[in-house]
Amino acid sequence: SIFKVDVVNNSKQFTKSLKLAASGNPCVYYYRTIECQNNAKFSFAVDPWRAVYCICDTPDKKAAVEYMKTIRTDGAMDMDMLGKPGRIQLTVIEEFEMAPKAKSVGEEGSFNGVEYRTNDDLDGLMNPFLAVSASV
Repeated sequence: SIFKVDVVNNSKQFTKSLKLAASGNPCVYYYRTIECQNNAKFSFAVDPWRAVYCICDTPDKKAAVEYMKTIRTDGAMDMDMLGKPGRIQLTVIEEFEMAPKAKSVGEEGSFNGVEYRTNDDLDGLMNPFLAVSASV
């Protein structure tokens, strides 16, 4: 599954919840850091990110359904600095069965995050995982 989260207020809480949702399945996420020192909108944010793309590879359809259910229903995926839960606004980019020759998300249990700065950086990171590139 590949999905995008527009804004993450508490990146530490988000990564903790994302790792729990992945349940040991390979997971990678790409994010942009928000510089918000003078931004009142993010005054309650803790290390906020924007445009976070998450990719998780599950062994079967049942595990993929459970993973996405957890992502959508977990009220603690994101929290503000006061510890108040916030619902994430996510957009599912693609859900598909990867072809055997597609690029691997990672080894069993791997969990990695990479910051990107430009759209070209993101394209380089994401393109190998998209359905068109994965020969689905």
